[in-house]
Amino acid sequence: MASTILVRKCINCGKTVKEISRYTNEGYIYITNECGHELILEAKAEAEDVAIVSKDGREPFKYQWDTTYFMEKADCNGLILHEQGLGKTIIACMLILRNKKDLLPALVVCPSGLRPQWASEIVRWTGIMPQIITSSNDKPMFEVFPIVLVSVDTLRLLRPDVGGVEEEWDWDSNQPVKVTKKPLWDDKLIGKFKFICVDESHKIKNTASARTRALRKIAELANGGKKARVICMSGTNIEKHAGEFFVTLNIVRPELFPVEAQFKLRHCEVSPESGKIGGLKNPQAFKALTEDFIIRYKRADVLPDLPKVFRTFQLAEMEDNDFLKEYIAVVKEFQDYMDDIKKLKNTTDILGYLSRMRHITGVAKVNAANDFIEDFLLSTENDEKLVVFLHHKKAAVHLLEKLSKTMAEGAYNPPLYYSAELDVNARDEMVEEFKKPGNRIMIASTGAAGTGLNLQFCSHCLIMERQWNPSTEEQAEGRFPRPGSTASKVMATYLIAAGTIDDFLTQIVEEKRKNMANTLDYEEGKWDEASLMKQLADVLASKGLNRWRLGSKR
Repeated sequence: MASTILVRKCINCGKTVKEISRYTNEGYIYITNECGHELILEAKAEAEDVAIVSKDGREPFKYQWDTTYFMEKADCNGLILHEQGLGKTIIACMLILRNKKDLLPALVVCPSGLRPQWASEIVRWTGIMPQIITSSNDKPMFEVFPIVLVSVDTLRLLRPDVGGVEEEWDWDSNQPVKVTKKPLWDDKLIGKFKFICVDESHKIKNTASARTRALRKIAELANGGKKARVICMSGTNIEKHAGEFFVTLNIVRPELFPVEAQFKLRHCEVSPESGKIGGLKNPQAFKALTEDFIIRYKRADVLPDLPKVFRTFQLAEMEDNDFLKEYIAVVKEFQDYMDDIKKLKNTTDILGYLSRMRHITGVAKVNAANDFIEDFLLSTENDEKLVVFLHHKKAAVHLLEKLSKTMAEGAYNPPLYYSAELDVNARDEMVEEFKKPGNRIMIASTGAAGTGLNLQFCSHCLIMERQWNPSTEEQAEGRFPRPGSTASKVMATYLIAAGTIDDFLTQIVEEKRKNMANTLDYEEGKWDEASLMKQLADVLASKGLNRWRLGSKR
């Protein structure tokens, strides 16, 4: 890696200090810090100054080059926390291409649905064909594939031995026996990996989970048992979600973050009521401690020309039909439950009522969604496309049935359906099909399409069903304003069933957004799903049928 003068924490006195000098001799770097202590490191190779252009002729943005240089200075051990849509995958490819000797063979760990996208980007930017591990029985073929892609959920299957001793039934002795499961990827095999890149790393946050223990073990064994180079990538802001980052911080810099309890005590806010871990206790101090290996850019800062997302809210009246009657009945039942002072309130029961209300309103909005889509087709140019995000399968089935008839009558291509049931290859094929001229409408499961999907060729979306956590909706919105987009703005329309749970949730969320935007130090929204749902339950219990005179007043 390229040598540089850094600010770091001295391992001798613990102070955060600057280097005042360094020199290299016989394979080692001798660094003198301003505190007077000396640090001796193994010398690393310089990065290759190679031209980086994708197969389709694109060049990296300046911020991607800046991030690449930053990570090389950090010896490819750190966190890239750029907002979604800023091409973190490309940065990883740039690092590999510039540092092949030090970073190959490489292991990329990502959610299973992102493996095809990773494979495509690796080929596009490096010309290297990666191996995709599709089964725990697959073994890396280093002589053919210097980059190996594995899903985060497969990790625990590769190293089942990290779970410790387990009991299995021995049919010969007719009694349980203690056994240690053998690893499918042994220590020698894992030791060949020089570099590990973990995408969507905030998902690996439970220190006790099998996949976390497996990742730690793989990081320990990689690079011949020496400390592996590890880069963790996430769009989540550590300042707002500090509790989710201990595992990645520990893997990347164990000398700074050795113990989880110590990390939470020193660096995290803790709710006195619930004990829930929140944001950073002292962001400035944490930044000083980590500024040489954590980097974060926001879209507005580095790509100001990307289209902004404009939210609009369209009310849909609940029609006087069976859906309305069913919804009113559920709300009254819920209010009676909440009013019963003798009945101990149960979180599961409350969630059940709210889920029933949401399900009814989702299916009830099919007609309104169909009308919106028909208006879109008639009022926009033939090359403009729309993605409809929804949650419930029943709502999707009814919308597809109704919309298919509407579009057939108008001589439009039928709608596409990006469902959660599609495998990773089918999802990729669906997006390619949606790109084709004539295909203008795609219905998508918000959960399936909320991450790893690039829709910069589209600039309209309809959020047909709201999510409990607005961050899931923001993830869906983030699929559109991405590098390569030619739209001036992205229009996100929220379809709200007037007077229902939709309406109340929207009021709560938008009021919270307004309050956060008026806070001087606001950077990005932090959504507490439990708090939102409690507030929603309270308002539905008191006003659930009064808004817009839905049903009879109590």
